This record gives sequence, structure tokens and C-alpha cells, in this order.
Amino acid sequence: MNNKIKCILIDDEQNLIQSLLYIFEKDFPQVEICGTANNIIAGKKLIEENDPDLVFLDIAMPVGSGFDLLEQLSEIRFEIVFMTSYHNYALEALKYMAMAYLLKPIDPLDLQKVIEKTQNMKNLRYDNSHYKALLENLNTAHDTQNKKIVIQTSGINEIVNTKDIIRFEGSNKYTIIHIQNGKPLISSYSIGRYAAMLEELEFYLCHKSHLINLKQVTSFDPSSGAKMTDGSYAPIATRKYHEFLIKIKKY
Repeated sequence: MNNKIKCILIDDEQNLIQSLLYIFEKDFPQVEICGTANNIIAGKKLIEENDPDLVFLDIAMPVGSGFDLLEQLSEIRFEIVFMTSYHNYALEALKYMAMAYLLKPIDPLDLQKVIEKTQNMKNLRYDNSHYKALLENLNTAHDTQNKKIVIQTSGINEIVNTKDIIRFEGSNKYTIIHIQNGKPLISSYSIGRYAAMLEELEFYLCHKSHLINLKQVTSFDPSSGAKMTDGSYAPIATRKYHEFLIKIKKY
């Protein structure tokens, strides 16, 4: 029985491909490279023929992007690590999806983290709903009202529209996500991580353990904090109250 991680590399930079092949052969005997491709046509063929566990996928290539390749696949049954040379709008979309990406040149330590994560999930097959949500976010890049975010709860990907999130509440090592007309979700991600994901949208870290959707605030005062649409309250740190007042005026 083959317990190796079946991997495909798709990138138009041959030097990067050769570098990754060398690193995998030297440091990662648990990885089996099924093939490499320098464009999305050859990459799609490799994926369909090999049923990989992991695909390293360049975002920007001369003829079709990595996202174009994803749109051509009817099903995604593997983990993807996106690769890019620069920060751009695509990384903003990946941020909401909590997906793995590597900035070129590839840092071997970052590569090791990716392999370890994939190895731990080797026997799982992936629900591709978060990739569909990613493509939706890309197609509505300038629409901040309808962004979707992946919330990982006990290994399950929950896709949530950010406008439906009322607030995030930090609780010990977990974060509780309160959603409009839905049951709260519990995530192992820290509230700081969600704050970083959503800093460009209408969310505000009003307290070290409370990240609120400013559009879901109905009233506020210094003593009780911000009252949300579900009737709950989020405290506002004293040092942040002035900043909060400036931000809430926009809504």
C-alpha cells in the first residue's frame, strides 16, 4: 500500500520546478511527485490522470491562471497550495478562505509546514465547496457586501457570508462566531487571525476578545458596549472607544 503523498507541481518557471523537485527528493521522502506542468492544459491532464493528494499551483501563468484551472475542474479532491511572486488581489481572496499559499522564492520551512499538514489529512478527501467560494470571491473582487469566508470547525469547512456574521467572541483557545439566524460556530482559530482576515471589511476589533460587524450594531454606550442585532453586547475597550465612534459613523 502506497502511503506517500501524491503531488503535482504546476508552474511556468522551470527553475522553480527544478528547485522544488530537488527539495522534495532531498528532504521529503514521504512525497511522490506524479508529474510537473508549465501550463493549465497540461496541469489539468495530470490531475485527471493521477488523482493527487496535493497540488502546488502557480497563480499567474502566461496562458491561463491557476484560478482558470480550478474553474475547469468539476470536482476538487485534493489540497491546493497556491504559489505567487507578489502580493495582489488574489491573496486577499485566499485570506478569506484561510488557504495555504507560498510566496516565491519558496521558504523550505513554509514548505515543511504544508507537507506536515497534508500528511495529517492524508486519508481525507476534500470538500470542494471552499474552492467554489474562493472563485465567487474572485469574481466579485470589488463587492465587499458579498464576501464569503471559510470557518473551519472540527475539520469541517463552513462557508459563511461575512454580512451574516454578527460578531466573533474569543473564548480561551477558541473563537465563537455568532451568525444571523443560525447556530454559533466554534473555531480553533484565534480571534486575532479572524481580525487580520477581515480588516479590510466592516469588522472592528473593539476589545481583545470581541470582533464585531459594524453593520450589525444597533446602539452603543461606554458602560454596556455595542448592542448587536441579536440582542447581545460586545464590550468596547476604553482606549478604543474614540476610534470606535469614528468608525461607526460610517454605518
